[in-house]
Amino acid sequence: GGGGGGGGGVVINTGEKAKAGKVKFPSCLMQVKPQEFVDIASVVNKNIITAESGTAYDGKDKDLVGKIIFEGYSQDEGKIFKPDYPIRRDEAVKTVLITTCYMDELIENNDLDKTKVAFKDEAFGHDDYWAADYIYMAANAGLVEEKNKFHPEKAVTKAEFLKLLLEVYADVNNTKIPECTKTTDIKFVDVNKDDWFCKYAVLGKTLGVAEGWKDTQDKAHLNPDKILTRTDAAVMLWNYYVAATGKKLDEKRPVNVSMAVRQ
Repeated sequence: GGGGGGGGGVVINTGEKAKAGKVKFPSCLMQVKPQEFVDIASVVNKNIITAESGTAYDGKDKDLVGKIIFEGYSQDEGKIFKPDYPIRRDEAVKTVLITTCYMDELIENNDLDKTKVAFKDEAFGHDDYWAADYIYMAANAGLVEEKNKFHPEKAVTKAEFLKLLLEVYADVNNTKIPECTKTTDIKFVDVNKDDWFCKYAVLGKTLGVAEGWKDTQDKAHLNPDKILTRTDAAVMLWNYYVAATGKKLDEKRPVNVSMAVRQ
């Protein structure tokens, strides 16, 4: 990512500064008491992490109601966020389905399909694999490819996470993401028109979901193959909410007082 900064702690800079401004959260989320993480003081986007830690699911899947978007980890010194911790592919799918309210959209339109997909990974052979239904939902909705293996335990990359977010965006807004052609204006120096993620990089830049980082020559880099950290995910989700504002995902999250007290 981009450069660091002065001060006491290490500045964790993904190079990706989230867009400012009022953010409207999707309708299946509610406000709860934000968590106080002891390990994000030097993180560039700590305000976003805190805001999302004070956001919980309040949608149509009753089993998930009250679950925080980015739950911290309890340690002796307090709650920690683990800002540099990588996100697995199965975690990424579940996070996107729930926090964009796409799962609720599927439920509402009677499109939620948990039919098993014949992934050959060992995890799917276990009846108690926690992410199986989410991955089947995502595959049946066209968010992930129904290939031989899904590799759920592998860390997700920025390009893969961007694809998940923008496929949801396109479906919810009934649009198709245009393919890259010879004449496509690609704003990132590390994205080529033949890359599978080119169209997501271009739309991500246009919408502000993926801003990338600028080098000393003022050239923008996406870092598509970079392993996505929890901070990266928080920032991209936040930018997604900004982009989705005014579309179908435009209701503010209601403040649920009883939840806030219970936290």
